[in-house]
Amino acid sequence: MTVLSPPLASQVARSLGHAPGPWRDYGVMRSCTCQRCGAVMVENVSDGKGVTGGMVEKPCGGKVS
Repeated sequence: MTVLSPPLASQVARSLGHAPGPWRDYGVMRSCTCQRCGAVMVENVSDGKGVTGGMVEKPCGGKVS
């Protein structure tokens, strides 16, 4: 399993057609939402496991209705 840093995860998300918004910090958690489909990627900065979530796993689904 490859550990994705936020900059690398943003590149992966873009390659899947997502439009990553700004990263938001919530203590030990960081998240970013796709501006097109609403998918999310998150990072728990305390565990060192990197970024996970729909934006780095699945192609963008387009506009949220």
